[in-house]
Amino acid sequence: MKFFLIFFFLVSFFGTAQRSKIDSLLMTRDYLSEILSTVNANDLGKNEQLQKLKIMIKQASAKERKFKSGLKEVIPTESPDYKTMTDRFHWILQSVALYRSDISSNENGLSEKRFLNQNIPPLIDKINYHGRLFEEKINFKTH
Repeated sequence: MKFFLIFFFLVSFFGTAQRSKIDSLLMTRDYLSEILSTVNANDLGKNEQLQKLKIMIKQASAKERKFKSGLKEVIPTESPDYKTMTDRFHWILQSVALYRSDISSNENGLSEKRFLNQNIPPLIDKINYHGRLFEEKINFKTH
C-alpha cells in the first residue's frame, strides 16, 4: 500500500509540474488572443482601446520572459521552432507598441494591424501544436 501511495504521489507531482509548463504556454496564447481581439474590436472607443493596449504593453516584458521560459521546457532552444516562435512573439510585442503609438497620434495603424492579424494566429497555432505534443509525451510517460 505504501508503495502505491508513493508511486501515486510521484506521478501526481510529475504531472503537476509538467502541467504548469503547458499552462504557461496557454497563458501566452490567451495574451495573444487578447491582443488580437483588442486590435480588432469595433465596439471599443479609442480611449478604451488605448488604455487596454497600454496595459498589455506594460505586461509585455514579463510575458515575453514567461513565454521563453515555458517554451524552452517544451521544445529545445536549439529547435528552429523555438527561435521562430520567440522572435515572432517579440515582433508582435513591438508591433503592438507601434500600433498604439499610431492610433494615439490619430493615424490608422493599418500596417501594424495587418501585421498582427497575419502573425498572431500562426503563433497561436504553433503554441497549441507544441502544447499538444508535450501533453501527449507526458501522458505516454505516465501511463
